Amino acid sequence: MQFHRLLDYCVKQMGAGAQVRLEQIHEGALNHNYCLKIDDRRYLVKQFIGNKWLPTKREALFDLQMQLAAMNLAPKPLHLSQTKKTYIEQWIEYQPLAFNANDTEPSIELLANSLHHIHSRDIDLDILDIPKHFNKYLKSIADPQRSWKKQAQQHIENWQKYVERYQLDFVLCHNDLHLQHIVPKQHLYLDWEYAAKGCRFFDLIACILSNQLPHDTAQGLIRRYIELGDIHREEVLQRVKALQPIVIFMHQLWWQACKAQLEKSKLKEK
Repeated sequence: MQFHRLLDYCVKQMGAGAQVRLEQIHEGALNHNYCLKIDDRRYLVKQFIGNKWLPTKREALFDLQMQLAAMNLAPKPLHLSQTKKTYIEQWIEYQPLAFNANDTEPSIELLANSLHHIHSRDIDLDILDIPKHFNKYLKSIADPQRSWKKQAQQHIENWQKYVERYQLDFVLCHNDLHLQHIVPKQHLYLDWEYAAKGCRFFDLIACILSNQLPHDTAQGLIRRYIELGDIHREEVLQRVKALQPIVIFMHQLWWQACKAQLEKSKLKEK
């Protein structure tokens, strides 16, 4: 949707005003983000550019975020277009956080508390379907040697064994908890694109990767998470060791799919 058409569409959904403005604030792998200003009202607008290979349907994510908003975990979603390509939610005014390598303790404390806060919430969801994620991503990338597919098959087998063995590890997970997705004063979390009922330790490792935490900081986050959850240390370390290769592979495969999606989008724009 072109910029002016997007602006007209948003105004029709949210109401007109004397002063109307749409400002792009972020361009990511899956969407373009805008701030819609209508007089003294503000909204976050997302225009999705890559959704064909997302295993969770947009309408399901919309319904999930409505539940999360009711639990004061997420901004309230306001609109999803019939095409599922334009989404509007409550605007949250906050200062995005950044990791400080010279003072890691505040970041460790915030991330650990945020993970613990999310994981302790009770919500009815299906377990994250890792094989479905992998297969969707694999369909989007070139893999003439089938090397990605072979790796995926091995990780899927290991994941299925884990799921069968550790059912109690599965809770509400964000799965992309970057520091910039945390609004500390309001205890809100942003960008729930990958939310699901998942493994708490998968989410912990994904958080480490998303924030690109150095080894010592990552170990500090794991220790603090163990303390908050009162979980047996050796059991956690064992699970983290088992899951780490799967999470790393998933991030690598996701990035390959993102690049392929962006290339297709650029070709369509020409």
